[in-house]
Amino acid sequence: MGRAKLNLLIAQFGKCKEDCLDAMKQKENEQVWFVLSRSRFFAEKFDECNKYIDQGLKKYPDSGKLQDLKVKCMVELQKELDTVRQITLINQGKDDEKMKVYRALRANKIKLGKVVHHLP
Repeated sequence: MGRAKLNLLIAQFGKCKEDCLDAMKQKENEQVWFVLSRSRFFAEKFDECNKYIDQGLKKYPDSGKLQDLKVKCMVELQKELDTVRQITLINQGKDDEKMKVYRALRANKIKLGKVVHHLP
C-alpha cells in the first residue's frame, strides 16, 4: 500500500492502480479503495473512478473520504460533459457555415475541384 501511495504522489497513476489492486488481494480496507479511486480521478478517468468509489462504498458505506471524492468526481464529470457539448455545438456551427457556402456555390453553378486533363 505504501508503494501505491508513493506512486500516487509522483503521478504514476497506472502503477498506483496496479499496486492498489495487488494490495486488495492481500488486505482490503477503505484506504485501498480511496487511493485506487484517487489514482483514477487524477488520471481524469472519471467513469472508472466512479466505479471504484461505488465498489468501495458498498463495503464501507460510512466512508467520508469516498463520499467526498464521489462528489468531486461527479462535478468533474459534469464539467467534462459540458465541454464536450460545447465543442459539439461549435463543430455543428462550423459545419452549418460550410454548408451555406457550398449551397451558395452550387446555386450559382460553381464547381470546385481539380481539373482533370484527358490525354488524347
